[in-house]
Amino acid sequence: MTKWVSIEQKRRFLQWFLQNHQLKNKETKMILDQFIRNHHLLEQLRFSNNIVPNNKSIVISTFQSEEPGFIYYGKRKTDNMSKLLEDMLTNPAEIYYLILNFNGKSLNHTYLQLIENPKEDQFKRFKRFKQYEEETNQMIHDLMQKNDKEAIMKAIDKALDNRDKVLFNKLVEKLQEIK
Repeated sequence: MTKWVSIEQKRRFLQWFLQNHQLKNKETKMILDQFIRNHHLLEQLRFSNNIVPNNKSIVISTFQSEEPGFIYYGKRKTDNMSKLLEDMLTNPAEIYYLILNFNGKSLNHTYLQLIENPKEDQFKRFKRFKQYEEETNQMIHDLMQKNDKEAIMKAIDKALDNRDKVLFNKLVEKLQEIK
């Protein structure tokens, strides 16, 4: 699901981010400035919380984050900013996914509005996992019931072999309760 975010929203957020956060790697400011200054690059920028497989992803972190200061996932994972800058210059139409790690990002309303994978996706994922949980629990219940039936059937066979009518009747009742 793609969500439209205006270039101006992206620009204002990045400017706010640079003014209010200290980057772990000071050179990453140059990358964010490159996006801010270039309309066509900003147009291709997408904000994300996760690395997007088979796409170019940039991870930038502040001092408050435990994540590395800069990582670029192009063809290969690297911490070399010149590779990213080279890709930005040679492939200006390429889409870049930006992951920002900073203190309070999960509470920052402006940042959350920019994210490509919004809460709706998380809700769908939650519903899917809930369904998996229910199916798994049903499967476990069915297997346990099957094992109980088999155990009772073996006990019934043993009671018949021993000609124990009292035990046989108890086990038959128990078996009917399970069914």
